[in-house]
Amino acid sequence: MAKIKRLSDSALHTYACPYRFQQKYLRDMPEEAGGEPAQLGSVVHDLIAQDLHEAAPAAVMGAAPTHGRVELPPLPHVQTAAEDLLARWQATYDLGDYEPLGIEMWAEAVLDDMSLFIGRLDLVADWHGTLVVVDWKTNRYMPRSLSPSQLASYAWLACEAFPEYAGGNVLLVQWYVRQGRPLEVQITPQGRANVLAELTAFSETLADADDERDWPAAGCEQCSYCALKCPLGDALIRPPQGDWEAEELAGTVTALEQQTGKAKAALRKWIEHKGAVTGGGRTFAITQGESPVADATARQVIEKLGDKGWPALRVDPRKLGGMVDEGTLWHVESTSARMAGHKAEALADQNGGAV
Repeated sequence: MAKIKRLSDSALHTYACPYRFQQKYLRDMPEEAGGEPAQLGSVVHDLIAQDLHEAAPAAVMGAAPTHGRVELPPLPHVQTAAEDLLARWQATYDLGDYEPLGIEMWAEAVLDDMSLFIGRLDLVADWHGTLVVVDWKTNRYMPRSLSPSQLASYAWLACEAFPEYAGGNVLLVQWYVRQGRPLEVQITPQGRANVLAELTAFSETLADADDERDWPAAGCEQCSYCALKCPLGDALIRPPQGDWEAEELAGTVTALEQQTGKAKAALRKWIEHKGAVTGGGRTFAITQGESPVADATARQVIEKLGDKGWPALRVDPRKLGGMVDEGTLWHVESTSARMAGHKAEALADQNGGAV
């Protein structure tokens, strides 16, 4: 039986890799603190919260539970970067008609199976009678659209904290600090009811799971920052004998690629400051060569070289556009066959009721 003290949105995201979820939330396996990006996000959230609290002192101001952890001060350059992002946020974000109700507010509510669900709400506000939940993002890139499921649990928590808004829609906003732009979506009462049902179903399934055995690891986006010792890297690689083994091997390849990229990025940082490194019979170094670049146009080449210049000139058929048809000045040839991984199609949104 798997017993977890509390569920959260971050725990649900972690479950993309059951092994990581089990080690982190069920077995309390220690893991190194997040790197500079995570620290930067935390500092920016704190600075924005302080700024908002000065503008709306009546709003509920929350403090994150430490659970026994000692919070260390940020590195100086992280603090400087956070203050720069705060200045950008101040220049682009306007509360407008929002009346803040909660700032960095830790909310908790009970699921239908009596399990506890918690979450930190960056900003909860009233906007002409509509409840608004705002989530600050410091990502360098923003998605094209926002799915209701990304913040649906926050909407449910906010209505549990402020039940007078439970009968109406909730506006979910992700504000991207670097870009100074939001993504927005609304979720209806029915949508929030679906969220509650899904969270409860997950909690009940989790309670029935067998925690005596190790849960399987799965390659996912967490591989790029997970600090746990991953069993995928230690597994014996052999040709798959069935569909499920092929799927498991694909997950192993994903995890190893993520770890390889992470290791190379870390090694490059070292080499940039310290120079070449030799290990495992290989020397890793950063090299930068030179390559000649022709300044001449096609006409100049022919004028200079005559007929000898024609073999040096090649046309990219993609640049011809619709000017000529296939079979006149260009044709199609097969390229070398190679295996490549592509992002799997996202599952269809299960949170009905979104407007």
